[in-house]
Amino acid sequence: MTPEPSTLCVPPPTAPRRTISTKAPRPPAHLFRTLRPLAGDNSKATWLCLPKKVEHGALNESAKEDSVGEVVYRALQTGKVSTLQLQDLRILPQLFIVKTHRTPSKLRHESDILERLHHKEGCDESGSFVGSCVVRQQITRAPESSWWVLRPVFGTTLQRFGEISMASNEPVPSWLVWHLFLCLLKTLEFLHARGVAHNNINSENTMLNLYPPRGKHQFRDYPDIVLVDFDNAGSLTDEAAMGDIRNVLTVVQDVVQKWSDLAMLSQYLDAESENNDPLAILERDLKKMQQGSTSTNLQPVKDKWSAIATANREKGPLKLPARILQKAHDDLAREEELHGASSVVLKFSTK
Repeated sequence: MTPEPSTLCVPPPTAPRRTISTKAPRPPAHLFRTLRPLAGDNSKATWLCLPKKVEHGALNESAKEDSVGEVVYRALQTGKVSTLQLQDLRILPQLFIVKTHRTPSKLRHESDILERLHHKEGCDESGSFVGSCVVRQQITRAPESSWWVLRPVFGTTLQRFGEISMASNEPVPSWLVWHLFLCLLKTLEFLHARGVAHNNINSENTMLNLYPPRGKHQFRDYPDIVLVDFDNAGSLTDEAAMGDIRNVLTVVQDVVQKWSDLAMLSQYLDAESENNDPLAILERDLKKMQQGSTSTNLQPVKDKWSAIATANREKGPLKLPARILQKAHDDLAREEELHGASSVVLKFSTK
């Protein structure tokens, strides 16, 4: 019998995946079954991988109910957002991300930053703000034998989410923009309270996480907003703090101007008319903040906008609509990439 697909309906249009070209070392073939690069440049790359042999058709029975693998599988099974067949859906929690770099010391630096962010609370707490924990690593003097393994985030980048939303003629609703705004403020506070500056916050390094550790969302079942790609991160200074804040304000401006329902409405407004929608006022205020001197902390932004943002987010639905779930979710692997897998002999912890 042919397995039924797990989708609720035809998925929304998607922005085409970019072809990734990288000169970074590939993950060692004796350890990893590399599916494809997810991102990369001449120096570094992140790769979508499976263990050398994978379990096909069933999760590890010894996995705890609150493990990341179980959380992801249950959410995918009940959420009906995946485009994969059910038999392939069970393989998704076995996927992981391998990062390599032509300069191993860069890998060690980023690993140390992630350990610093995740160590105190553990991934259950920090996973609401930072994309991934390093679950295994090997760093030597040789680039070919240096790598570390991350748990994947089965969500889109903010950039891709915005592009998909506009391609489907379904812009990001205002209540979700306010949610993104509030989450970004909390995420940046989390980093800076631990003495870390990201130094490269943008819509490509910001991800929507529908499946937080233990399934505990920050607000309702709305996606958590997490930062990834910490290879430029460093210790917090006044200058770095101001840079991070400016970058967060720019990301929020981009969402409002390019992908929100306000952006679509603006196409039909007189260019000289002033829109008094709260989002439009926020966008103008953020622009003024960018043009003036930026504070070294977020308190001025919070004092002026947190209550307004919270009230407008509350206007959103109690449950995230299915169409937004579909756009925010990413299977990462394609059906043809998962076929042909056999029994597991190598596993990495996903707890």
